Amino acid sequence: MLIFPIQFPRRPRSRGSGKLPAPPPPALVTVVSATLIDFHQVRFVFSEPVSCDGSGNEQIIITNELGPETSVESVQESPTAILFWFESGFIVVGDAWDLIAVPSGLDFHGRTCAVPQSGLIG
Repeated sequence: MLIFPIQFPRRPRSRGSGKLPAPPPPALVTVVSATLIDFHQVRFVFSEPVSCDGSGNEQIIITNELGPETSVESVQESPTAILFWFESGFIVVGDAWDLIAVPSGLDFHGRTCAVPQSGLIG
């Protein structure tokens, strides 16, 4: 009678150094759109969730017929949309917007805000 030894499945040998791979870099947050709501308000939609503290932002500039203007107030509309209120009341479709630095009143939840960014209000 032949007796064969019982063979148990072998664990494959690791070919790596045993270190875990580096975590991916944080998502880069960009402005997806800037839409005119009325002559005072512009909705900015971001590519990732963003929170606001209600303050205005000197880093977001709208250039209209009166020159450059910054927001005086912000309101959270959705996880990715912030409504900014501008005092002059002369904002129209086609005005330029610029994001010149990371806005101080916004929380990007550990993500990185791409700066500078610019576009036209739709």
